[in-house]
Amino acid sequence: MNVEFSASSDEPRNYNKKHSQDEDPPDTGDRPSPDATTMSTQPSSYKDTLLGDQNHDPDSSPMMNNLADEPLKKPSDPIISASFKTVYAQEESMTVDMHHDAHSVDVLARFSDAHGSAIYLFVISLLQREMKASLKGRYADEKNTASATFALNAGDVKLRASITDATVVDVPSLNGLTLAVEKPGSFTIDYDVPKKGFRFQFMNTVRVAEFPLKLTYIHSRGDNRTVFDGALMFDSANKVSANYTLGTGNCKLKYSYVHDEVTTFEHSYDWGKKAWDFAVSRRANDDIFKATYQTWNSDLALEWSRNSNFNGTFKISAHMNLGEESKIPKIIAESSWDLEI
Repeated sequence: MNVEFSASSDEPRNYNKKHSQDEDPPDTGDRPSPDATTMSTQPSSYKDTLLGDQNHDPDSSPMMNNLADEPLKKPSDPIISASFKTVYAQEESMTVDMHHDAHSVDVLARFSDAHGSAIYLFVISLLQREMKASLKGRYADEKNTASATFALNAGDVKLRASITDATVVDVPSLNGLTLAVEKPGSFTIDYDVPKKGFRFQFMNTVRVAEFPLKLTYIHSRGDNRTVFDGALMFDSANKVSANYTLGTGNCKLKYSYVHDEVTTFEHSYDWGKKAWDFAVSRRANDDIFKATYQTWNSDLALEWSRNSNFNGTFKISAHMNLGEESKIPKIIAESSWDLEI
């Protein structure tokens, strides 16, 4: 596997007139020539920044021309361009190019196979917006994991990129990298980069006898798995939900009751395992205490979680199998922080 990274920066440029996409901006003077081994050549236009030189880049495609056909913007801050490319098995590669100035953030994600065919995962030009990041760590017996999610609002939809510790530990790779486009309450499309698999999720709400019924359809192309999920709200305290996996016969029905808005009782039946599950939880300010019991494997779990706007969220749980003689609990701790960039 080969990893390449390049970046370049240019001083502010002010233009007295609007330039078309085919006209190069005027030269403002002598500029230092960056080292070719560590820096990429500064593109002559906004179009070249995103798509590269059409005459020299073998991965370039005429189909992308219309996506960048717009007048050159007038940045007041330095322009920064960065490119990250990973080449792995059978000459397949993943390239992410970013162009950033005072007015926009432009991102192009491209996957090329061994035959040189390019699949453009997404290309987008956005006005400068806030980016949100979420960091999560999980600590268990002899196995600790970490993950990070970056989200950017793009009007009605959100763009997300998620990585895990497998993406950056030892050497950078595509393991654990997921790209997603989401419209809250409507749909989510995830793309697992290393597995080259899409996951589609569609959501809708209809009314049945004046009660809201939330419906969710999930399909994963990688493992060819389809799941239907529904939740019927009778009122703020009573809810019935069902989950069914197509082609497996696995169906789970759950009833939830909230007492005085602080205590929740849940019991469910799993037709696949032919077993009952029970759970009870209670909220105390920012703290939630929960106990669950699974009859099919005699597993008892006690959980304490806290959601704070200042210190993030953490959860500590202890799992114990009542069917074993030792009954030594397994401790798991999770923590997460939300940041605005």
